[in-house]
Parts: sequence; C-alpha cells; structure tokens
Amino acid sequence: MSWSRPDIARGHPRITVVGCGGAGTNAVHRWSEHGLAGFELCAVGTDSAHLLLAPAPGRILAGQESLRGLGTGGDPDLGRSAVLERETAITGRIGDSRIVFVVAGLGGGTGSGGAPEVARMARSRGALTVGIAYLPFRSEGSRRQRVAREGLDALTAVCDQVIVLSNERMLRERARHPLLEAFRWLDGTALAGMRTIAATQHRPEQLGLDDQDLRSVFQGGGIATVGTGESRAATPCATDATHAALRHPSDPLARSEVAGGALLWVEGDRSVTLDDVQRSAELLDQHLPKEVPIVWRGTVDRTAPMQGRARATVLLTGFRVSAVDRSMGTPPSP
Repeated sequence: MSWSRPDIARGHPRITVVGCGGAGTNAVHRWSEHGLAGFELCAVGTDSAHLLLAPAPGRILAGQESLRGLGTGGDPDLGRSAVLERETAITGRIGDSRIVFVVAGLGGGTGSGGAPEVARMARSRGALTVGIAYLPFRSEGSRRQRVAREGLDALTAVCDQVIVLSNERMLRERARHPLLEAFRWLDGTALAGMRTIAATQHRPEQLGLDDQDLRSVFQGGGIATVGTGESRAATPCATDATHAALRHPSDPLARSEVAGGALLWVEGDRSVTLDDVQRSAELLDQHLPKEVPIVWRGTVDRTAPMQGRARATVLLTGFRVSAVDRSMGTPPSP
C-alpha cells in the first residue's frame, strides 16, 4: 500500500492525527517516514526518550513537571493527569481541525488514560473525532487487558467512532512475518480507514462525500472496523477489491452486528467503471443486515502506483463494545 498522497491544496480543512503514548507515537513515526501528506501529525507522550521518535514539530511531552519524562509505569490515572497538564498545548495543535484522529495503544498509562482526554478536547472544539485503538496481545496479561477494556470504554464515550485494531488478530494472521512488517501492515489498515474518512474533505471532486454523508454513517457512535482489498490486473475490478476487503483478516467483528452504517471508498485507474463501483456497493449490501445505510463513493487516481489497480476500503460502524469482547475472547468489564 502506498502511503504517499498529494499535498493538500491551500484552503482545505485541517485534519490532525494525534498519537498518544508508545503505540500512538510509533504509528505517527512510521507514517511520517513515508511522507504522509494531507494530515498534520502530532504525538503526545510521557516518555521523553520514546517521544523523540515522533516528528519534531508535533511533539508534546505530557506531565513534564510531574513525571519528568519518565513515563507513567502503566498507570492510566497518571496518564490522564499528565495530558490534562498540557491541555493548552494540545488544543493549540488541534486548533480548528475539521477531523481529528486520536491514535493509541490501549493497556498502558498514556494510551488508556490520556487518549480519551485528547479526544474530549478535540470534540469540544467541534471536530469530528475518530479514535484508532490498538488492542493488546493476550500474552501481555490480564491486567493490561482490563486496562485496555476500560480505556476503550472511555474512548468510545467521547469519540464519534472508534476504529478497533487487534494485535491478537495480527498475531494469528502475520505470525511468520518480520516484526516491523507485521506492525506496518496493521498501521496500513489504520491508515486506510483514516484516508477513507479524510477523502470527505480532500477528494470531493469525483463522487465525493460531504459532512452529512459521513455523519450519517457515524451516527450513534460506537466501534468501527475497517477492511481493505486490491485488484491488480490489466483491467482491475472494483468488485474483486471489495470482495477482498470483506475478507480482510484485521476485521475481528461479525458483520451481522453492524448497527450504524457502512462506508465504501473505491479508488482505481481510468479503467474502473461506474457500473463496477455500483456492483461493489450491491455486494456490500448483500453482506450486511437489512436497512443498514451504505454510503459509497469512488475516484479515479491517475498516479503511477494505481495503474492496473483497484482498491476498496470498507468501514463498518456502530458495533457495541461487547462485540469486541466476544470477537477477541476476552471477558467483558464488570
């Protein structure tokens, strides 16, 4: 997957990505390495050494006075208070952003405790606020699982949607891949969801989305999941790409439990037809419960990396947090 995008044209609404804690900082760092354009990147952390990985202009050390850059030791209460200490700096970075993505690995102190506070700040400023939550491995222990679940509850309460990504699922699907490659694959899935949502603002010229389309899919809040797929051929097929997206292994949730809506975004070269994109939407409709609203859009991408390709991203919203418990085999919070 190519992560490089054209620069934002002057006047486009701001879209900000805030990585919180270790996993959030790692994700922002990996995305910045690939020249990710179209998003303003920021990292909020309590571990000063780890925070140095983030892009320099967007670093915010939380709890600078109370924690002295030494981290939270996995304590969400310390993470929460540390982030609140830097509320002015964080809201300054968010500014007038139209969309804010809050990225965090749940289970640690800064992610579980601080990320919900960052999301609250963003939403209070009127931004469409989307959480990106990485769930821990089971091998990290029951305490970390419990802290992650509590963090997910808190994040869901203050976000318009939370896209859930499972480390445990990654382990099952990418166990024999090199470590960094596996995490880049999961980051790529997160980025696909972010790009699909960001397309409402940055790619309105061809069958684009508007704010009301997006909010109709997000109404009711809850958990979201994302799947991606590609078709590569002399005449690439959007329907094949959508089939692949619906089989995407990072999706840990049952499509029968969709209670919100579905967003289908198709990109392809000049050979992808309107009929092909419409049949992709019909395919998605067949895989979902009746009366789930579907918003589908597409665009022609003339750049060299998309020649001979069609790419589909499916975003499904409105799952209950309990669906994550069942899919991951983890006990629900009391």
